[in-house]
Amino acid sequence: MISVCDYAETFAELVQSKSNSEARQCLKAIQQAIKVQQKETRVFCQTVDALAPQLHRRIYARQQIRTRLDTFVAGVHHEILQLQEQRQQTEHELSQQEGLLQDIRDYAQQRRTKKSKRERQYNHFYFIPIVSKQYKKKYIRARDKNAKAEEEVSALRETIERCREKMREASKTVREYQQEHQKASDHREEIQTELSELETTRNYLSQGRYYWTDDVDKAASIVLKLLQPLMADPVKQSKKQQLDALPDTNLFQRACAVYHQRLMHGREHWTPVELEFDCARCLETCKGWPMPNKVRTDELLCQPCYDETRASMIMEKKVNALGEKLGMERPSMAPRASSSSSSFLSKPGVRTVLKHVFSKNSSATSAPLANKVLPQNNHAMMT
Repeated sequence: MISVCDYAETFAELVQSKSNSEARQCLKAIQQAIKVQQKETRVFCQTVDALAPQLHRRIYARQQIRTRLDTFVAGVHHEILQLQEQRQQTEHELSQQEGLLQDIRDYAQQRRTKKSKRERQYNHFYFIPIVSKQYKKKYIRARDKNAKAEEEVSALRETIERCREKMREASKTVREYQQEHQKASDHREEIQTELSELETTRNYLSQGRYYWTDDVDKAASIVLKLLQPLMADPVKQSKKQQLDALPDTNLFQRACAVYHQRLMHGREHWTPVELEFDCARCLETCKGWPMPNKVRTDELLCQPCYDETRASMIMEKKVNALGEKLGMERPSMAPRASSSSSSFLSKPGVRTVLKHVFSKNSSATSAPLANKVLPQNNHAMMT
């Protein structure tokens, strides 16, 4: 594809060779190329402007999710710290209880030995009344002390078992909280990644819009401004004052070179990207690069909806043009949204137009007229 810079160099050569018509064709080609690029810039800016609210909503939604996740993660982390502290306290208490248990068990063993000793003495002196009565009291006292020691051992063992159960429950709860903490942290990282990508995309599109409208369009305006006097008659202008014409041509070439350089830089750095957007027609979340609605430029369409809407608009224009050629008035249409453009052919006004067209085509009196108009219109439709 020939660039504007190449056209400008060719134009300068044609001016030197005094090729008036060819030089003018080069200028027209430059003008047409700039108009095409300006149209692409306008569509790009419309798309970026329509994407801005959607990107803002998506960024805001993810910021809210990130805030909730931060609050949840902080709460879970606080619970984990509390549980770990409680477990440490319980572990310290358990260590003390286990040390106390050993002392009580030793004491209980002494009471058990003493009880057995008093029991043997009581049995030995059972048949001696006075001695038997004394050893009976000693035996009962040793038995009661032994029973009390056994109860203390049993109670302490229950306390130790409760501490161990409490530690097991705390450890289980800590593991569950840690899993929830890890899951929420992973989700938070995903949201942060999506948020960073959305913010990067928004900044990228904003910078691209500024570049295309400020740098490229300004360079294009300079080229078009310098092009206007050259369009009059480039050869005669060079004849009129050759010394003054050459600097003008050189200036025009430099302006075209600057425009081409900025154009190539823009195409290299700011091109359509693949992103998520909401189609205004099918109401689906699509992925790709959207197209602005031709009627309502603040609405975005996916490619299938855009193609269908565009085909409906083309058909509408062709039917209206056909009606005008047959001397019919255009049926009045109420303003409609882009989402209803695909149902254009089902409207009563259009059916009336088609009915008149085919009725005239089938009538014998107007057959020559229809045969004359319809081929012309078909040729226009094909072109």
